[in-house]
Amino acid sequence: GTLPTSAPISSRIYVFGKGGVKRTAEEMGVELLGEVPLEVSIRQASDVGRPIAVSQPNSEAGRLYAAIAKRLIEKTEPFEEVDES
Repeated sequence: GTLPTSAPISSRIYVFGKGGVKRTAEEMGVELLGEVPLEVSIRQASDVGRPIAVSQPNSEAGRLYAAIAKRLIEKTEPFEEVDES
């Protein structure tokens, strides 16, 4: 993730180093679903029970979370429910 998104790219902070999350995902052989910026608004919205994807769906973070959720759904669609009866 990066902080803050409204700041110029040169002032973003890469918590795991620039490209670190992508590199780690590749090394582990897993798909990187997305990178979400560190924003106070995400925490504030979550604290009051209104996730950013719901409270601010058109924000950069809201769109990123929606894209990650969509990809998770795509990846899990092949799973079928097991009849436990």
